[in-house]
Amino acid sequence: MMKSIMVSMAGVSLAIAGPAAAQSPEWTTPTIQGYGKIKNYPNAAERPIPGMEYKLVWAIDSDAQREGVNRTLWSAARVVNLLTAGGVPQDDIDIAIVLYGPAIDAALTNEAYAAAHDGAQNPNLELMKALHDFGVKFYACGQTMAGSDIAESDLNEFTEMSLSAQIVLTNYALQGYVTMPDG
Repeated sequence: MMKSIMVSMAGVSLAIAGPAAAQSPEWTTPTIQGYGKIKNYPNAAERPIPGMEYKLVWAIDSDAQREGVNRTLWSAARVVNLLTAGGVPQDDIDIAIVLYGPAIDAALTNEAYAAAHDGAQNPNLELMKALHDFGVKFYACGQTMAGSDIAESDLNEFTEMSLSAQIVLTNYALQGYVTMPDG
């Protein structure tokens, strides 16, 4: 009798979990193709608010990777995908990213990156291009550049030199931008 109750209970739990799992949305990258994959849950308690202006700034100092690119650049792509999938138009999304410390290498051209990484190509350029094409602004910390002997000509075409990461963060905070977590 106990064995049949346990088997019966297991069947009930599988029946309850089965349909819910089957209804889980697929992973997608709706706006930044190939990066920042999301599952869009339409009934989630907190979702993007269409009509709200999203002003976000990231200060990236880690060179940790996710799926072969800088982890925080990947995360910024996820946020873009989440916002646009949630109905926020591109015109209402304003993002700035400053790279400093070990993350500065993401801001380099292929040539400068290869010189610093045994001939390897910069794996972040395709993602940075997609984010830049969306409207994301990239800055490299001038103080990190000076300390690392990086010339302005070593920066990729999507990135501008700033005086420092601290100045970028301060200027954007004073304009009402939310500082996003690194990673």
